[in-house]
Amino acid sequence: MLKRKIWCKILCSMLVIMILNSFSLNRTGDDEYKIYEPSERVSLALPNSTQLHLEANGLLLQKTTSSYKTYIRSMDQTTVYNLFEDGVNMGSIKVTVREIDNGDFFIFTQLQNKSSKGCSATISYPISGNVRYDLIDFERQEIQHEHDNVSGVDPTTYPIGLLKVKENENLVTNMMISRNYVTKELIKKYENGDKSVVRELTSENKSLELIKDNKGLTVTLPLHSVGNDLSENWMLVSQEPLFKKNKLSMNG
Repeated sequence: MLKRKIWCKILCSMLVIMILNSFSLNRTGDDEYKIYEPSERVSLALPNSTQLHLEANGLLLQKTTSSYKTYIRSMDQTTVYNLFEDGVNMGSIKVTVREIDNGDFFIFTQLQNKSSKGCSATISYPISGNVRYDLIDFERQEIQHEHDNVSGVDPTTYPIGLLKVKENENLVTNMMISRNYVTKELIKKYENGDKSVVRELTSENKSLELIKDNKGLTVTLPLHSVGNDLSENWMLVSQEPLFKKNKLSMNG
């Protein structure tokens, strides 16, 4: 009798798990096959309820997929938009929002240009309120470019800097903002069918636009492409200080 009760509990638990898995798969499937209309401007909801705006100058954006992946202390939401010019697919933009369990989150953006034509896009992050800001420029810190025996010299530099946004002396947002990194894929194919893929950094651009008006502050990061390349940037957003004062030596 006791064994029957145990088996009933096990079977009920398995049934609940199957129902939950079925619900999860249906959600993914519905999103996968949904057709979205192309648009000149799209918006994406962020963990702090802010809307991230995405535009591709002269191109149309069409959402294709949105997926989630859970890690131990974070969760990724990745959304992909195809880029069209006169009905021709020029590439895509992938936006990954990585939410950490302390409330901070990263925004990783990648423009993949599959054409030989140059193009550009922007992501805009609005901060509402009667705010003021201070940008700590990391370019003031000298970098020692050391040689690595495998990869050679790493030419990359520091991120653009740390943006502090306050309202009435209260911290509203802390942002670490990257540069715009443009790379090209170098592929070597082997006789056995295998291949090696590495990426060569072709440019690193320090581009950032801060626009303040009576609504608040808008942080805009560009993605530049010259053709057949990948253009990327990232930002880290927090409502708490990202550094202790005595740890940030560049804050003079």
